[in-house]
Amino acid sequence: MSELETLQTELQAAQDAKDWPKVLALLARFVELEAEPFRSGAYCYSMALIRRDELADPVAAVEHCNDALDNYFLENPTEELLPMAMAPFGAIERMLREDRTLERQYRKMIYRVKSFPMLQADLYEKLAAIYTGLDSPDAAASAMAEATRLRSQA
Repeated sequence: MSELETLQTELQAAQDAKDWPKVLALLARFVELEAEPFRSGAYCYSMALIRRDELADPVAAVEHCNDALDNYFLENPTEELLPMAMAPFGAIERMLREDRTLERQYRKMIYRVKSFPMLQADLYEKLAAIYTGLDSPDAAASAMAEATRLRSQA
């Protein structure tokens, strides 16, 4: 039996036993062994969901979501895979309630999706709303101007 087959068997047993720390350790090993960034991102996102849903650790969950996003956008995902690649960002949005933290996450995401101008424009519009909530009208106006610029170029 290959190492991956052994890991898969151990992972299934740990999931069945709801041994979440062991599941996380095994998923981390899969990330180490995986050469394909998109698959690594999927493992990282699975780790994020376990941290959030099973271990109630939103801080670590956000970190794993960011790891997933970094992997997903290491190479530009295809249009078909883009919704899957954006899923960790949706999880971050739902987990974070503090606007300053969310603002930083939006900025990181805007950088990641630089090859998708319409998606960037959508994110800039949401960022403008965050700045409005933070009572930062200049930053809100700047974000909206960037969204408009990106939409006019598309």
